[in-house]
Amino acid sequence: MKINYKLFVATLATALLFGCATHRVNRSPEPTIDPPESFLPTAQTSKPIKTQWWVEFSSPELDTLMETALIENLDIKQAWNRLAQSRAVYESSRAGLFPSFRLNGNASQTHITDDADTGTDSSKIESALLGGELSYEIDLWRRIGGLKNSAQANVAASYEEVQATAFTISGSVVDSWLSIREQVELLKLTRQQLATNKIQLELLELRLTVGEASALDILQQRQQIAATEAEIPTLLSAQQTARHQLQILLGQAPRNDFIQTDDVTLPQLPPLPSLGTPIDLLEQRPDLRAARNRLVAEDYALAVAIAERLPRLTLNLSYDFQANDIAGPFNRQIKSIIGNLTAPIFEGGRLKAEIKRRRAIVEERLNHYSQLFLNALLEVENALTQERKQGELINALQIQAGYAQDSLQEARARYLNGLNDYLPVLTALRSAQELERRIISERRLQLNFRSNLYRALGGSWSQALQTEEK
Repeated sequence: MKINYKLFVATLATALLFGCATHRVNRSPEPTIDPPESFLPTAQTSKPIKTQWWVEFSSPELDTLMETALIENLDIKQAWNRLAQSRAVYESSRAGLFPSFRLNGNASQTHITDDADTGTDSSKIESALLGGELSYEIDLWRRIGGLKNSAQANVAASYEEVQATAFTISGSVVDSWLSIREQVELLKLTRQQLATNKIQLELLELRLTVGEASALDILQQRQQIAATEAEIPTLLSAQQTARHQLQILLGQAPRNDFIQTDDVTLPQLPPLPSLGTPIDLLEQRPDLRAARNRLVAEDYALAVAIAERLPRLTLNLSYDFQANDIAGPFNRQIKSIIGNLTAPIFEGGRLKAEIKRRRAIVEERLNHYSQLFLNALLEVENALTQERKQGELINALQIQAGYAQDSLQEARARYLNGLNDYLPVLTALRSAQELERRIISERRLQLNFRSNLYRALGGSWSQALQTEEK
């Protein structure tokens, strides 16, 4: 077969007349806002965050829980599943970059009858054909390459979303763990306060026998004991629900024998880490990296939509072997090469509308990326402010608790000397015990703010996560 190369070259030249550039994709887009040069002034140190931020709390128990959660949590597993789906889409999209090959074959037997009444055969024609066809689209405008690059960017975004999910789950694990420790510490303190109140009741009852106390004093102290006992069911309920929540995060069914020890306290607040600069968040936070990759993917999709309006050049090569007899040898060869040039002329505005839609999606993704960046800045600043003010609150409460203890001692002394009745003692006792319990809860909240800060700053530890894909 003689190929008309002049026709092929003319066809290709005609296609090139449509231009060689469609749309320039921005592979490193930036948010549309100007970030500040630094975070609000704060007493930060030069201490960097460790690879795994929860290690800052110095708890082997928390380390073990986190290790389990990052492997068994079902939200993280679902994120891995979505990544596998994205990878499959990518593998499918890149297939267009390679030629496709199809094998075909057929056999036929034709009977020609001269006399239709008698059914007598006058001749029989047999033929067999075996061959293959190779087809390849020349990616003139990077349409196929754009599909591949868009899918590849979506794969990168899906992987970043796995890490973002891991960040969210790690924070939830720490929050539940801190809540459990808070409730255990509160429960231990409340029981100690209950024991103290019962001892005080015994002393009052002894004073009653010698006429140095009244029945009203006894009733008031019993009321205080009842109020303290009423705190215990609420604490047990909060403790158990926090345990259940932690078990769910670990991918386990809730059970009642989980972390039953009372020998736990809240950890100390670690030193404030180095904050870096606001622009560092773009690389440190996986949710921002994911949003950026989604934006790049949509930009490639826009390039594909533009390329859809341009001609396509496809080359088809076929090579067949033919036999004149089904049982005979192949004695003929048929070769052909065809170049097809197709171009949309009138689509009723469909392709143009798709380009407009894709441009709007790119703008939406850019605005979403910028909004996420703003939210990230807000989370860091809020966490810093909340932790700083929480520290001031705890200091004020500790000073108040000291005065409450002094007031309690003075009220008791005056009561024992007959200078006042029992009500000031009871009031001072209630105030001192409530302050002791509140300080524990406020310390837990301060640790939550630090946890929020670690998560808001991001980090690279999640990049070491391993998929369980088969």
